[in-house]
Amino acid sequence: MRPPNNKNKLLLILLKKKGFSLVELMVVVAIIGIMGAIATPGILHWLPNYRLKSAARDLYSTIQNARLMAVRENTRLSVVFNNTVTPGFYFTDFDASGTINQPGEYRMDLSSYGSGVDFGFPAGLVNWNGAAVVSAITYGGGPPAFCTYNSDGTTGSGTIYLINNQAQIVYAITTVTSGAVKLRKYSGILPYNQNNWIE
Repeated sequence: MRPPNNKNKLLLILLKKKGFSLVELMVVVAIIGIMGAIATPGILHWLPNYRLKSAARDLYSTIQNARLMAVRENTRLSVVFNNTVTPGFYFTDFDASGTINQPGEYRMDLSSYGSGVDFGFPAGLVNWNGAAVVSAITYGGGPPAFCTYNSDGTTGSGTIYLINNQAQIVYAITTVTSGAVKLRKYSGILPYNQNNWIE
């Protein structure tokens, strides 16, 4: 019996190699492309609402932090809302100067969220009590309007409404005189109804 030569060994090794054919790779690429085409419209619809939710949660957190700082520092502290420009902005004000001039004060531009996030509400919106919404910011002192926390954690009542360019979902951040803050979301169901607010 003759031992196999090196040419035959190389041929056997090449024949035993496993891999993907070009057709198999093209099928996988086509499937990924089809899945991407199906998912893209959903992502494009979801993204503006995600950005609106982020803006609402950030504003809610800013107001909560203002209350905590006012109590901790035993002082008055304001969150100032400016909707005289589009999109609007808000900032913390530790010394009632109406400007950002102290360490720790900061400004948040709603334009940084994208997708048309701004102070606002769609025409015909009613709040959770059934009253027609007539202003995107119901705090006094404007323009710009402001929410001021006292050293005991109390504040005036008011609501800020946030909306995006889709104008379906609305977030409302509300404070009451005890200082509590609530975040509510309108579900987007038409016609507008007070029962479609989610806490």
